[in-house]
Amino acid sequence: MCSLTLKNKIMVQKDLIIYNKQREMTQKYPFVSYNERIFVLKKLYQLIKKNEKEIIDVLFQDLGKHHYEAYFSEIGLVLHEIKHVIKNLKKWMKPKKVRTPFTLFGGKSFLIPQAYGQCLIISPWNYPFYLTLMPLISSIAAGNRNIVKTSEFTLATSSLLSNLINDQLQSDMAYVMDHNVESIIQILENKFDFVFFTGSEKTGTKIAQSIAKYHTPSVLELGGKCPVIIDNSVVLGKIVSRIMSAKLLNAGQTCIAPDYVCVPKGQGSKFKELCQKYIEITLPNLDDFPKIITYNHYQRIKNYIAAHKSDIENECKIYPQVIDATWSDQVMQDEIFGPVLPIIEYENIDELIDVINSKNQPLATYLFTKNNDLINKISQKIKTGGLVVNDLLVQLVSNNLPFGGVGSSGNGRSHGFEGFKQFSNIISCYHRKRFALSLTEHPYTDFKEKIFRKIFK
Repeated sequence: MCSLTLKNKIMVQKDLIIYNKQREMTQKYPFVSYNERIFVLKKLYQLIKKNEKEIIDVLFQDLGKHHYEAYFSEIGLVLHEIKHVIKNLKKWMKPKKVRTPFTLFGGKSFLIPQAYGQCLIISPWNYPFYLTLMPLISSIAAGNRNIVKTSEFTLATSSLLSNLINDQLQSDMAYVMDHNVESIIQILENKFDFVFFTGSEKTGTKIAQSIAKYHTPSVLELGGKCPVIIDNSVVLGKIVSRIMSAKLLNAGQTCIAPDYVCVPKGQGSKFKELCQKYIEITLPNLDDFPKIITYNHYQRIKNYIAAHKSDIENECKIYPQVIDATWSDQVMQDEIFGPVLPIIEYENIDELIDVINSKNQPLATYLFTKNNDLINKISQKIKTGGLVVNDLLVQLVSNNLPFGGVGSSGNGRSHGFEGFKQFSNIISCYHRKRFALSLTEHPYTDFKEKIFRKIFK
């Protein structure tokens, strides 16, 4: 257990007061009405619109994000999600009638979404605004009360989120707790009804172990090495800009960023040359390029590459590198999470699939091809959180595409209706409208057995 300073003890005590208040409200008022949920979501939307400049400023302070990148990769997507949820929430909340079998004649069957109760949302540093608010939106829509733990590595964004949410929203619906590591250790000693974690596999494993004693349901949004597979049917010059822009977003610090590229044997040099030209043209300097979050991460990424161009060490900025690699290289063992793109050449697509499947499951797989048979093969044979064909990252834009991992890249789904459903306990409800003969009540008779066997055969 970490030792706590007096200041942190006071912070933790405040967090626990809110925790207990939410717990009490969950017990007394387990159902949050449609109007209450909509009110909070609209208030959140207004807060974001009103404080857009401040949000952009803190994202620049923490990560060095250009104002346009901050908007299109974080703020805009959150606003889009809120509008989508508000538009559809009434429909989502309604009990869904499902088919009742003949054997249950005289009754009706429903699926009813019910709030879990009190949720803990733990967000990471790489998209500190987007990855904090997206699960919070889904949880509020589902009628839960929420405690949010933001990252200690993005102090400016964490402080702004705390000020906005804690000052403007009801604390019994949403509260941003202290971002210190000690605080999360303390708060996890308490029971939550649901936990949503976004971050590394290592930390996610610790979170899962911590909540296991309460049998708490959870979603783990982790990471992994997301491959890009290119076949001979595509023109390299037409896809380089898409691949590189996806890789360079947030300096490669994106959980679904292309981690490495697999090209047919003999095309590695050409692809590398095209990538380097793209970098030289679009990124003559690092002025508008995001920084690596910490000096330790900066050093870790530098260890992957031998030569650096225009690195700015005091700002933790690394000039993007495209490198030749083999499966045994260190850069191919861990998720890179930085502006380094390894190129792997392959001869046989089936052998490539086997190698990819021998490693941890990726959060996303990207395929560039005109071959429909290959698309079907990849979709059936590679175990992955998501598949995107002839594009990258766009799966995050659609509210109708559930987002999440599998195996080592996580579990559960988020965004849109699937996010609402993930934060809901779906109750199976059978309502008998009339009383009828029961074939399973005493006394047992030959007639009942004959009827039962005729139905269930």
